[in-house]
Amino acid sequence: MSTTLPTPPVLSGGKGLLGHVKEFTNDRHALFHRGQQELGAIYTLKMPGQKIAVLNSPDYLKKLFEETDKSLSIEKGLKMFKPIFGEIGLIAGKETYQNQRPVIYESFKRKRMATHIQAMQIETTRWLKGLDAQGELVLQDHMITLTQQVATLAFFGKEFQNQVGPTFWEQFKILSDSLDLVLPGWLPLPKFRRRDKAKEVIVELVSDIIAERQKNANQYDDFLQTYIETPLVDGTHLSVRELAIHVISLAFAGHETTSIQAAWTMIQLLQNPEYLALVQREVDTHLPQGTVLTPDLLMKLEHVFWAVDETTRMRPSADMTQRVVEKELELGGFRIPKGWMIIAPSRNIQRMPELFSDPERYNPFRFAPGKEEHKLHPHSITGFGGNSHQCAGMYFARNEMATIVALMLQQYEWELVSDPQIDFRPGISQITESTLRYQKRKQPEQLVPFNAASYPTEVLAACPHLAQLAEAETREAVPM
Repeated sequence: MSTTLPTPPVLSGGKGLLGHVKEFTNDRHALFHRGQQELGAIYTLKMPGQKIAVLNSPDYLKKLFEETDKSLSIEKGLKMFKPIFGEIGLIAGKETYQNQRPVIYESFKRKRMATHIQAMQIETTRWLKGLDAQGELVLQDHMITLTQQVATLAFFGKEFQNQVGPTFWEQFKILSDSLDLVLPGWLPLPKFRRRDKAKEVIVELVSDIIAERQKNANQYDDFLQTYIETPLVDGTHLSVRELAIHVISLAFAGHETTSIQAAWTMIQLLQNPEYLALVQREVDTHLPQGTVLTPDLLMKLEHVFWAVDETTRMRPSADMTQRVVEKELELGGFRIPKGWMIIAPSRNIQRMPELFSDPERYNPFRFAPGKEEHKLHPHSITGFGGNSHQCAGMYFARNEMATIVALMLQQYEWELVSDPQIDFRPGISQITESTLRYQKRKQPEQLVPFNAASYPTEVLAACPHLAQLAEAETREAVPM
């Protein structure tokens, strides 16, 4: 590897020991955008004890995925999770991760999809039935609780859900609140001490359940038991403690980012009433009250899924991809030395005009047949990772978000009261107060007949289904 190449230029600002920390923690999206405007697709940020090469390009992102487990380390890039999960999943080394894959992917096998969707409907319906006929709520708070219940029921079953009770999620919140993109997790800070104590409470709680099941395996025939008994690639099994930490990691994967994404999906629909009307019509057509959701039925909710995908593009909760350089890398005429961190800001890349037309505009139709802008580049949407390290729960998350949104619209009318914004936390970005007003819907006795004149021309042109209906309406209106 040549050492004559320069390192990427350092972005302006970033003076002193703290470097770009303040800008990064206040609004990293604005920082990444400023870097691209000033220096282009590759530049350097300065952090305490760490230099970061920012790759603001889908082509460079492609290189990042290709070099993962070669010159780039994914587990070191996810070091903020290490104190919680240890040597589990992507946070473990390559060999350990490959050995654990059967256990990790057992939760997300296609054969489990119908059961997962049933769990999503059960818990979402339970939540909606607990609401008054009308009122107000803070959406993000409810989404956190809902996705927690979905995760425990879908992955571990009703008995486990009852056994762990509220203690599991009370302690889990302490773990989640401890995540920090800047501060090292080994520092003797109060939030990290609380994290370590909470982790041990959960591990002990779950370990007792697992140990009892191992002693009485013939009494159980459910997914959790299958999960416990699944061997690793090398034929061995995880220890009780390792299984307990895997349960924590599945709970995290099953709700932490999904709750934020589901809330943003609903918020953006309410901010775009013309598209919301199309989604509402689709829900009324395919999902009248009392309908049991199945995988085939859920797949008919195309407008809902396009909305989910557009929110994933515009408001990804996993808004950047991180790696650490293990072996010096050449990229874009620069060298990135060993020990540097690399960040690819997914959210900024997903708003590039060379990838998406009018990228700042909410337009779910960009995912519709005939357009499919997300297919123009293999790494235009990367909120769920890429290549061999793509998130195992991607389809679970998409189905869950679609189910939640569809059932919310099936049961209630919603109005956005507040003006939610991104809340940049030290860990995963959250949402500022998202207050919704709601009122119980009366199920329509029949659908309002389609009328092309009630839709703007650009909406009719964008949606293939409406275009077909409009064409059919025109044919019927022409005298024979």
